[in-house]
Amino acid sequence: MKIKIFISFCLFFGVTFKTTGLEEKIDPVKPIDVVFCVDLSGSSNGILDDIRERYWEVVNQMNEYRPTPRLRIAVVGFSRPSFGAKTGYVKIIKGLTSDFDLLSNELYKLQPFIEKGDQMVGMALRTCVRGLNWSEEPDAMKIIYLIGNGRVDLGPFTYNDACDLANKEGIVINTLYCRSAREMPEEKSGWRNIAKLTGGSAHEIIIHKRPPILVTTPDSSELFKLSNALATTYIGYGRGGRERVKLMALVDEKTRQANLMTFESRMFHKISDGYQFQNGKWDIIDYYRSFDNIPDKAINSIPDSSITGFDGDFNDYVNAMRETRKSVLSKLRLHLPLDRQSQLNLMLEERGLRKSDNFERVVINSMDRMAAARGFSTIPSGRYEFSR
Repeated sequence: MKIKIFISFCLFFGVTFKTTGLEEKIDPVKPIDVVFCVDLSGSSNGILDDIRERYWEVVNQMNEYRPTPRLRIAVVGFSRPSFGAKTGYVKIIKGLTSDFDLLSNELYKLQPFIEKGDQMVGMALRTCVRGLNWSEEPDAMKIIYLIGNGRVDLGPFTYNDACDLANKEGIVINTLYCRSAREMPEEKSGWRNIAKLTGGSAHEIIIHKRPPILVTTPDSSELFKLSNALATTYIGYGRGGRERVKLMALVDEKTRQANLMTFESRMFHKISDGYQFQNGKWDIIDYYRSFDNIPDKAINSIPDSSITGFDGDFNDYVNAMRETRKSVLSKLRLHLPLDRQSQLNLMLEERGLRKSDNFERVVINSMDRMAAARGFSTIPSGRYEFSR
């Protein structure tokens, strides 16, 4: 009985197992914390769209690493007067989290309008280092991607002091300088120096450069149909449960409106172990699939609108939804190739875009190098493993 409870606990909280002969052991889970520190002033207008449309590609690529990391991402914005002078025009949009739906929603809440603001890079980096709950595990990878352009020597806190803080915490800063028509060599040197001071790498990207829309789905209409079918199997419960179902649907719709590649990337994440079995705190079906029972606090918050037309009792309904989700997931996993990331990388290679200067390619390539140096296998095996 104790063993059963322990295994259920591990399944619920995402612990993975590898079996070798008759021996069962727990794979080590290495943390990766990534912070996008983004200049949201007028000179880098357009980078916001690039991040919220393409960060699903970054998430999917890092979920290919073996052993599978405990990935968390945060976004910190700076250079907008509306963020307030007291903070140096810096705001934590979303702290370090593995709840990528919440992060995506916060990104979409940000208005892409142009604000002319002072770029206090030192203050922004200080907020990233001191204001976030970084992993304290000794083997954690901790990275900041500083994204923007302009001078880096403005504000009451210098970037040199910020780099010292980052070094003390074992945080590497990679810089992504956004090219513009008025770029100046003295600006670039400051961005390169920040990367150098923290053992990071300096890159240049082109804002809003639209890469080709690359998809692996054989039928987009079927993908939309299956996505809608999957969404109907989520039943929110407890405090905020219904709101989370709505939020999930909103992120689905926003990515669909962006383009087919973004939507496909989102759906590939949703059918993976990085999403499935991870939402038991608000979704009855995920809880039921992990523990084979319905949480007590769900009984008194049955969403009547979800069970309209169902003649059986609630337990029967939950079991039916579990089977429906299982069926839809199986169809989606047949519809989207398990080696999707490998196929996309091959398409990019064939077009000479594997090492392009787009936001997501620069981040993915630099992350692959850093992860490989830390012992991760970053070459997709040609298959995506779904444990349940």
